[in-house]
Amino acid sequence: MSSRFRNLRLIPAILAVPCLFPSSAPASVPDGRWNLQVSEGECRLERTFTTPGQVRFSLETDVGTDSYSLSIMADKFKRAQLRVPQEAVLKVDGRTAASTYVVVFPSENSAPPSANLAGLSNEVVDAIGAGRELSIAGDLGKFGPLPLPQAKEAITAFRRCEAEQLTEWGADPAQFTPGGRRPRVDQRRDLIPQAELRRFPFPKGPVQLAHYLVIDADGVVERCSSVSGLENSDFERAVCNAVKGRKIGEPARDATGKAVRGVVTFYPALVRTMIVRTQVL
Repeated sequence: MSSRFRNLRLIPAILAVPCLFPSSAPASVPDGRWNLQVSEGECRLERTFTTPGQVRFSLETDVGTDSYSLSIMADKFKRAQLRVPQEAVLKVDGRTAASTYVVVFPSENSAPPSANLAGLSNEVVDAIGAGRELSIAGDLGKFGPLPLPQAKEAITAFRRCEAEQLTEWGADPAQFTPGGRRPRVDQRRDLIPQAELRRFPFPKGPVQLAHYLVIDADGVVERCSSVSGLENSDFERAVCNAVKGRKIGEPARDATGKAVRGVVTFYPALVRTMIVRTQVL
């Protein structure tokens, strides 16, 4: 692992102005800083807010997936059903940013449970960066609004975390300038057919299966590598041999529209289908 991805960055708040909840809820006051946690293949942005209880905001991504997870830890979710997906609407500044599902998970050490919204898009992250407050509404009730002081600066640092790692893996930094865009790969989960994956020597135990794919200006995979832990393994060779040399999507582009080298992350995973037999009496 590169030493540059073993640190914790603190983004000091220039000014923290609390945004009040409706009269039925107490004010939520930010603690004054955003924390950006950086590790190999991961970026996580956090902030803690002080209320009569405690609220923690967390936004994270596996670098290169273009998929984001938002978690909010709060006493509000203590009465919610655990591990049951429920419909929810995420709003930023009162406008719908995503219609999705939320799952509440228990936390460790007697901390409040966390509501998790997974599979969020780049557009949702951009909306949070441009917003002043967010809220969640749906089957689990309403939460918020939660203030987002200095969100623009925090999301900018979060994006930089992604860009630095993608660049180190081989992406052209020109795509991360205003007007540029990352590569686009549709149906990423199906890059390798399930029938072929079942013949692969999957490693045993809790390991990181993610691989990053370097895509050239024609959208063709020119290089492939395990993100962490499976370098030079039989599994890495099987995955990379199956995708190298294939056109898998649209290349990244710089601000002028010129195609440039990009990087995406791929998770090779087996899908298991369960058939349930029912009997009509």
